[in-house]
Amino acid sequence: MINMFFWIGLVVTALVVLAALLIGLFWLYFTFCHNRFNVILFRHGERRLSIASWYRAKLMNAPDFTADDWPIGPRPFYLSYRFNGERRVFIMLGVLECHRHAPIKGEHP
Repeated sequence: MINMFFWIGLVVTALVVLAALLIGLFWLYFTFCHNRFNVILFRHGERRLSIASWYRAKLMNAPDFTADDWPIGPRPFYLSYRFNGERRVFIMLGVLECHRHAPIKGEHP
């Protein structure tokens, strides 16, 4: 009889621990992973990526100011993680093509 209570207690305790671990894993996933990763896996996109398109800062207020841009090859690898809000950290691997002379004018983008 004591042996049966031991096994019932062991199974119930294991189920409670397993449920707590699953709840913890779901919480971690939805807190840190869900809808936070973006990826481009060497596919040909409709738009050309460029270095200037990743930096959303004002270049200068002068409308006659121009800047060069370096397009990234047609099939890049891109992996990003979104922190709270709009901040992202990303890894991009690709081949840079010849830079375009002064396609950006005034403010970017």
